[in-house]
Amino acid sequence: MEVAKKSNKDIQVLRAIAIVMVVLNHWRGRLPSTTGYVDLSHQFALWAGVDIFLAISGYLMYGILQRQLARAESVPDAMKSFWWRRITRLMPAAVFWVVLSIPAAMILPSPSAPIQALYSGAAGLLGGSNIFWATCAHYHFTSPYCGSPDFNGVTWSLSLEWQLYAVMALCMAFARKRVVLIFVAIALIASLFRGDAWNLAWVMRPHAFAMGIVVAYAEQKGYLRFMRHRAAASAILFAGLAIVLLSQSISNIHTILPIVGVGSGLCIAAATNGSIFRVGLFTKVAAWIGDRSYSIYLFHMPLMMVMGYAMKSAGVFSDAPSSILGGFVAFTVVARVICDLSYRFIEQRFHRSRWERPSEPWNEIVTPAQAGH
Repeated sequence: MEVAKKSNKDIQVLRAIAIVMVVLNHWRGRLPSTTGYVDLSHQFALWAGVDIFLAISGYLMYGILQRQLARAESVPDAMKSFWWRRITRLMPAAVFWVVLSIPAAMILPSPSAPIQALYSGAAGLLGGSNIFWATCAHYHFTSPYCGSPDFNGVTWSLSLEWQLYAVMALCMAFARKRVVLIFVAIALIASLFRGDAWNLAWVMRPHAFAMGIVVAYAEQKGYLRFMRHRAAASAILFAGLAIVLLSQSISNIHTILPIVGVGSGLCIAAATNGSIFRVGLFTKVAAWIGDRSYSIYLFHMPLMMVMGYAMKSAGVFSDAPSSILGGFVAFTVVARVICDLSYRFIEQRFHRSRWERPSEPWNEIVTPAQAGH
């Protein structure tokens, strides 16, 4: 039996940073905030929290699939195990929140909103959400099938992750020694296309995931031993986060996605040895958030929409300090309760069910789909 790896607290904190970035990015316009905050959010690439998740995922999945191939009796057996575990880990919570989005969409003025939520939810669960929303954006959301991205819009990155899993699984099955080179080549080819928001290149970006694979390979080869030193790892993490957050200022439409990918890769490289964050209140809180980041990712936009609608109906939605503080407190309290319930009774229930082998590390999965823009 394979012994599970010890949880890496730095990766958990990195997850928390990524989901906070995504939530802050989606906050503007949905819940009360100041004009200064809206302007500031346009200066920093908070949306790139999803790329940090993709980098973590590439790093983890590369190692997981390698181990499963090594211990399985055949390649088909390893692939069956890999896909079954991914499905039982990711789909229960996704199905729950997609189904819940349909009645929640009834708050919108359009009578077709619930049906549109059904369409977008189906696209998410079938692994084509990124293509669905890119098509909707191309036609300026005029299609009768396209509703509000606040309902199931985040599933675009979950679909991207499934697609990247499929490519990696095929490479592992038929060209295992060339997986890293193949993904580097894919990322370089993808870098030739413009990174306009919501175009095909934007919703199918492989850069961060590929960087995660490169980091996993480098760690296996012993090239990242210097990350054991806290000062070195901290400096790399700071540099990675700075590159990600400032990418909109230091790049253009042609280079932003590769630059974000590199910055995300540096973030996961810094976290590989778990040497940065020591035990303390911050690490404990961040790890708690990191554990629940997938659930937070799935429900945070519908919750913002519903709470914003309620505040507008009550006439308390404004840029006044009391309105901003009230919205922040209300969202934080409600989100804290919901994410914990979702994590404990949906994610953990299925992840620790009899369908999963006890040898699988509980923290192997990161999606962004735990985190998307």
